[in-house]
Amino acid sequence: MNACIAEKAKATSPRRSHCRSIEISNVGDLVHVRNDESRGSWQLACVIKIIKSSDEQIRLPSGTVLTRGLMHLYSLECDEKFDMIDEPTEIKADKNEPLVQHRPVHKAAKKASTKMQQLHELSD
Repeated sequence: MNACIAEKAKATSPRRSHCRSIEISNVGDLVHVRNDESRGSWQLACVIKIIKSSDEQIRLPSGTVLTRGLMHLYSLECDEKFDMIDEPTEIKADKNEPLVQHRPVHKAAKKASTKMQQLHELSD
């Protein structure tokens, strides 16, 4: 009985629009910056400043930093806050050592590599 009432209420209730409410991001929040490409290629950004006008409306500012209106920002659902640094830091490697980053190897890849070595040794 309750299921029927719930379904009827859902069917007769006004539908939500496809608009999303824009929540004001806080400084230090991580956001995706929307562009014309697919979501997988959106940039990841950190909010460093929120500029408001005299009437307390947040508008699209201009400057040297990547600036976007709130309608182009999609908050990431994470609780961590990141400390902001004043200037970007550079990673300097020793001149003798090349700067190389290795990707982690999955267990399945290690197992397959070991199995292939064993098969190669058996064939010799």
